[in-house]
Amino acid sequence: MSQPVEAVLNPLTDVPLLGYVITVVNDAFTQLSLPFWLRSLIELVLAGLLGYALLRLLASRLLPWLGTALVTPAVLVGDLVRTLLLLPDLAVSRGMRRLGRIPPEVVYAYGTVVMTSVDLFEKVVRRLVPKLAAVKNGSGIVLVVLLVVLFLVWNSQSCAGGPPADGACVSPITHWTTSLSTWFTELGATDQR
Repeated sequence: MSQPVEAVLNPLTDVPLLGYVITVVNDAFTQLSLPFWLRSLIELVLAGLLGYALLRLLASRLLPWLGTALVTPAVLVGDLVRTLLLLPDLAVSRGMRRLGRIPPEVVYAYGTVVMTSVDLFEKVVRRLVPKLAAVKNGSGIVLVVLLVVLFLVWNSQSCAGGPPADGACVSPITHWTTSLSTWFTELGATDQR
C-alpha cells in the first residue's frame, strides 16, 4: 500500500523569475503522488532548462541590443558629468580674472584631470559597450557555467521552506538529499515486510 505523498514545497519555488512555474509544476506532481526527491529532480531539470533558455535569450537578444543602444546615452551622461565637474573650475577662473589675477595652477590641473577622466570614460564606452554584441556568438558552455554559479549562489543563500523559526537554515541541496535518503530508507523498510 502506498502512503500519501506529503505536500513538501520544493525550495526551487523561491527562485526568482522561475518560482511561479516551478510552483505550478510542483502542485501537479504532488497530485500525481510523486515522491519529493523525484519531483525535485524533475523540477531542477526544468528550472535548469528554463534558466538556460532565459540566459540564451538575454545573451542573444538583449545584450547585443544594449551594446548599440547604450553608447549614445552613456556618452551624453559623460558630457553632462564633465560640464557639472567643470563648473567650479569656471567659477574660480572667472572670479580670479575679475580680480585681475591669474588662476592658480591647481585650477588648470583640476580641469585637465576632469577632461582626461571623462575622455577616458567615453573612449572605454565607445569601445567596450558595443562588444556586448559579441556575446551573441558566445559558447553555450559559458551560459551553463553561469547557470551553475547562479544556482550555487542561490543555494548558499536560501533556506528550504523559508526562514525557520529556530534560526537553523537548511540549504535546498541538503533538504533534497535528506528527502532522498529518507525515501530510500522507507522503501527498504517496506521491502522487508
